[in-house]
Amino acid sequence: MTGAASPSSIPFAAGPNLGTAFADKHNKGFPLFAYLMGSSPRTAHLRRFPSVSMRLLLLLQYEIQDLENRLLKLDPKESDTRERETSSSAMDFRCLKGSPEQVKILSELKLKCKEYEEAMLRFRSLAASGQDEYLIRELQLWLNRPEYCDQLLSGIDESIWGSPEEPDNYMPDLIQLFPSAPEGLFARLFKGPVIRFLHRTILYRCQGPDTYYTTDTLDAVVSVISVVITSSIIYLAIGILLTAQSRLNQLLTVFLVTAATTFCTGVFGNEKFTVAIATLAAVLVTLVANNRSSKGQ
Repeated sequence: MTGAASPSSIPFAAGPNLGTAFADKHNKGFPLFAYLMGSSPRTAHLRRFPSVSMRLLLLLQYEIQDLENRLLKLDPKESDTRERETSSSAMDFRCLKGSPEQVKILSELKLKCKEYEEAMLRFRSLAASGQDEYLIRELQLWLNRPEYCDQLLSGIDESIWGSPEEPDNYMPDLIQLFPSAPEGLFARLFKGPVIRFLHRTILYRCQGPDTYYTTDTLDAVVSVISVVITSSIIYLAIGILLTAQSRLNQLLTVFLVTAATTFCTGVFGNEKFTVAIATLAAVLVTLVANNRSSKGQ
């Protein structure tokens, strides 16, 4: 984003209602900040501490490997007699009762392996989580506005979410606890480079140096653009099929429109676009069928 705006000039998305008696019970600072994020769960962003989690995983891996080595050393070796071999714990787990040290190690392994596997699953799950930079900017505004946190955070974690003066200076491992639906390529490009370019070239001249746009507003704009494009494809296909005189032109139209809609499906990744694609397919099939029947009469 380009230059930071003053807090009073930033178009702030309506946050939780602070006029309630319950909200007034929360002191400015972390108590009120926690209340705000709890009241608007989509804005909640916390660190996942990947390096710390990986260190703990490596420590658990070391502890399990050490227990495994100790267990292997305690396994009975080849017996001199068939009777001793068949009574070994390698053949019958009931014989473990005679080896309390093995039982102890196996009990430790059972707990450690469970902890290790759960930690791996948590790490994989959190690693797949993303962040919403525009909602992080809303958090920065909450921390800055006088009626909210009023820049009162002063602990070692005060800079986790960045600030309006340095909007990109938040911790890179922040993750959104309640992520939005996955976005298509167009939405990601529009919310990033496109909106910044438009702001620098057009919007800056119209409304001042405000670089913060709410997620809901951008989602609405992306949705409108995708609907307009899909509608245009549908009406273009209808017009061409109605005026096409040869079977070759009709087939070529169907092929080109199918290719265009397939490309747009990957670019937009929008549910409304999927519905429009289904509608388009039905229209194309209907028109081709009607055209064939009219020519056959």
